[in-house]
Amino acid sequence: MKYKELNNTTNYVSKKDVDVLSYDLKNILINAGFKIFLTIDQRYEANFVDLDLVPTIVLIVGNPEIGTRLMNRYPTITYDLPLKIVITRDEDDNTIVLHPDFKLMQEQHKIDIPLFSKLPKLFMQAI
Repeated sequence: MKYKELNNTTNYVSKKDVDVLSYDLKNILINAGFKIFLTIDQRYEANFVDLDLVPTIVLIVGNPEIGTRLMNRYPTITYDLPLKIVITRDEDDNTIVLHPDFKLMQEQHKIDIPLFSKLPKLFMQAI
């Protein structure tokens, strides 16, 4: 399946290597006030069980101040926070950045303010 065909996600395409893009995106997010809670190298973990996987990194990111306020006002958003961002390779050897569809998330949790409006610009800086 092509990543652009996935429902409920937004994706960006880059010619950068997965590791380079992950490094760049983490720095951009940190400088914008986000916290990187966890970085998971899925390919590295797959190697431990003798399986192969294209380079795939999952970033668990958030902003504790904003996230706490959102969770206090909209408790169901807790299910989706902190955010997961996936950086991987597609079948055309492009690096893909995937994240949840923020507008859909806003609708699902009946949130009356725009969610994560800074993030698309930050993703564009990284790619």
